Amino acid sequence: TMFGRVVNGLLNNIESYVCRFLLATFVTLLFVQIVSRETLGYSIPWGEEVATYLFVWFAFFGAAHAAKMSAHNRVTFQFKIMPAVVAKGSEFGQYVIEERIATGGMADVYKARMMGMEGFRKTVAIKRILSNLTDSDEFVRMFIDEAKLAAQLNHNNIIHIYDLGKIDRAYYIAMEFIEGRDLRSVLEECQKRKLKMPVGLALYITTLLASALDYAHKKRDFENRDLGLVHRDVSPQNVLLSYEGDVKLCDFGIAKAASKASQTRAGALKGKLQYMSPEQAWGKDIDHRSDIFSLGLVLYEMLTTEKVFTGTSELSVLEQVRDPIISPPSMANPEVDVEIDRVVFLALHAAREERYQSALDLQRDLERIMRKKGWSYD
Repeated sequence: TMFGRVVNGLLNNIESYVCRFLLATFVTLLFVQIVSRETLGYSIPWGEEVATYLFVWFAFFGAAHAAKMSAHNRVTFQFKIMPAVVAKGSEFGQYVIEERIATGGMADVYKARMMGMEGFRKTVAIKRILSNLTDSDEFVRMFIDEAKLAAQLNHNNIIHIYDLGKIDRAYYIAMEFIEGRDLRSVLEECQKRKLKMPVGLALYITTLLASALDYAHKKRDFENRDLGLVHRDVSPQNVLLSYEGDVKLCDFGIAKAASKASQTRAGALKGKLQYMSPEQAWGKDIDHRSDIFSLGLVLYEMLTTEKVFTGTSELSVLEQVRDPIISPPSMANPEVDVEIDRVVFLALHAAREERYQSALDLQRDLERIMRKKGWSYD
């Protein structure tokens, strides 16, 4: 309470004043002793005893006050460095936080303003890694390495990364802010209203995502070496749809670091499993074809508003992913024809050798179908 804080402040001041008084009295008495001994030739009989008592009391009050202030400063310092949630309007490096827009098992996401010279401002999204994850050196190293690679990506359908940094103990990524919704919330709304997404729109979104994946999969570094980037978490929650009609794939490369997180929220693993490839679920080494399988799952869900893999537990979902049995999307949506079924099955082939070998191949097949049916969203 306010009264408690006032009392505590007064006590702290009293302790400080007592320490100063004792120290001043001790020094004065010691000075008088020295002067009297040197000039008058004798010492005050009780001077040394009183000085000793004063020094002992000064040491006691001083130590108690110092310990109390040290504990107070330590708690305040820790809170200042790593608050659980960054408050609205607070400064975070060169950014001013506007609001928290999402939270997950790996990070909190904030809408923020980047402040620059001469009144320069830019709205960005800040993904601030949770403090419990920064305690793992392996996670931090992997997170930084992957984010540095993802920052090299420059594609219209991939969220741009502007900054990677660390403020005190808080690691963060500053990225492009999208005013809109993620695909997961759109599909949930469709399901709630018992609506199907238009088939043409589902194919169009998939072609843009396939284009983004193909670009990333083929990206080379500054020495012209293959980066070998794999998203690892192509899922509706990582697809952002802006109110202006843009389609953006986010969190590229971060999923690898997230897999090393020591703690997983209840239900989070199940959500990840539902968009894994069979080889990923078996724990095998994965390549770009794993992303193609995951994109096929997203396409299937857009066409049917149903997930391919469902179950009451992580184990039941895992078993389905490892040995997938998939019904044609046309069974759930009569507007889907056999040609689209064929594309979906080719993307979702359990054996990656029999799957689309590049996201570009998937993109071209879908664009061919769209042209044939006269669907265009240009």
